[in-house]
Amino acid sequence: VKYTSIDLSQATGLVTLGQQPFKNCNAITNAIVIPPNVEVLGAQALCFNRALVDDVPVTPLRGDLKLPGSLKKIGSSALSNGYYTSIDFSEATNLVEIGDNAFAWSPTYQIGQKVGEVPCTDLDLSACVSLTNVGNYVFKRFGQVRSLVFPDSVQRIGTTIFHEKDNMLTNLVLSAS
Repeated sequence: VKYTSIDLSQATGLVTLGQQPFKNCNAITNAIVIPPNVEVLGAQALCFNRALVDDVPVTPLRGDLKLPGSLKKIGSSALSNGYYTSIDFSEATNLVEIGDNAFAWSPTYQIGQKVGEVPCTDLDLSACVSLTNVGNYVFKRFGQVRSLVFPDSVQRIGTTIFHEKDNMLTNLVLSAS
């Protein structure tokens, strides 16, 4: 299917995006607006692998991403392969869990072309006051991240959340608890 964008902003009754609802929509290149009442992003809900426009590989989901206040769970690989310039967690106060590989970036999907790391430079999860569980490899290959702030509520941080040999992380903020 050759959709280049998906606008879900008016779908106010939508509370769950299940596993791979847009599978094979391989031309999505514009950042997606997540509806204000979505509570769950299932596994690979907004993951677009092998993005193609006119059979030419392109970088999927470019731009800024804002997470809604209603969001409680981000499933495994739910938002992976997005080339986000920023991720806004400021309203995601109900977020409890971020699954494995949730935002992971896999540049190898580009048929022989390597794209640089995701350009997002700061990740501030401090507003996510309900967040207790951060999965494994959550920000895999987000090599440009310089600052990461976790809320006091976090009880578990998975293994190798960045998994990037050249990551630029210089500021990590964790609470005393």
